[in-house]
This record gives sequence, C-alpha cells and structure tokens, in this order.
Amino acid sequence: MKQKRRVAASLAAAVAMTFVGVGTAQAAKQPGAADGMTARAGIASAGGCDYDHDHNCPKPPPVPRGCFDIDSGIHGMTKYVSVVCNGRVFVLAVNERSGQPISGWVPTLGPSNVIDATVAEQGNNVYVTVLTAQGQVREGTCAVAPPETEPGLPITTCDFTTLTTPPGT
Repeated sequence: MKQKRRVAASLAAAVAMTFVGVGTAQAAKQPGAADGMTARAGIASAGGCDYDHDHNCPKPPPVPRGCFDIDSGIHGMTKYVSVVCNGRVFVLAVNERSGQPISGWVPTLGPSNVIDATVAEQGNNVYVTVLTAQGQVREGTCAVAPPETEPGLPITTCDFTTLTTPPGT
C-alpha cells in the first residue's frame, strides 16, 4: 500500500510540475498571434505563424534523416506496415498467411516533412495519419482491395486532408 501511495504522490508531483512549467519547454507568444496563442519547441502556433513567409517565427525542427518510425495494421489477410523515412511515409503490404510482402514499399505521396505516422484500416481503406515538423496533423485515405480470404492488394494513391490543429502547437 505504501508503494502505491509513493507512486501516486510521484505522479501527482510530475503533473503539478508540468502544469506550472517546470521541466517543460517554455512557450512564447508569437508576433501577430491572437491572445493566448503560443508556440513551443519551434513549432508554429495556430495564431498564423508561418516560417516560410515570416522569418520572425521560430524555424521548425529539422526532419530526421533515415527511417525512424514504424506502425502496422491488419486488413483481412493483409498487414499494412508504414514507415517514415527522410520525412516521407511508405506502406508495405504483407501476406499474413505467409509473412511475405505482396508489394514493395509504396510512397503515400503525402507531406514531405513527417516526423510521426500511424496506420489503421476500416472497410476498404487504409488510413495513414501523420504529424509534420510544423505540428500539422494530416490524414491520408488510401483505397485497398476488399478483405477476402486471400491477401489484398497494395494501397493506391492516398488523398491527404488536414485535421484540426492539435493543442499546444
């Protein structure tokens, strides 16, 4: 019981420190941003700060080089594996029965500054959701073959839309 109380107290202290800003990145008001709109760690705010057009804004962090993020999702007898390499997302279709790739790595042709991505499936679509270096969240809808007893097909071209701005960006 004492151990549970210690863990709970430690978690409460961490939450309190994060809430007051101890040990977190400092937020700064952006020029021309609405009251209360800030940016942190060089990610543009919802207040309209755009480094490409206003060099007074903090520069977005660089996109890591190489392959650095992976995710997967099942669609019938096909597993779709996404990987982020050099800021771009690629998807591989794998036969779940044999474990062999059905296709090569297919580029989603979405944003070129991706730092994180997830993959999910529903119906006849694979959804690739990405976070860009500028803090944008975008979702790609990629059509696939209907799930059957035999493995499906690779994804087709994905159509990306911008989702709402996440909190804290």
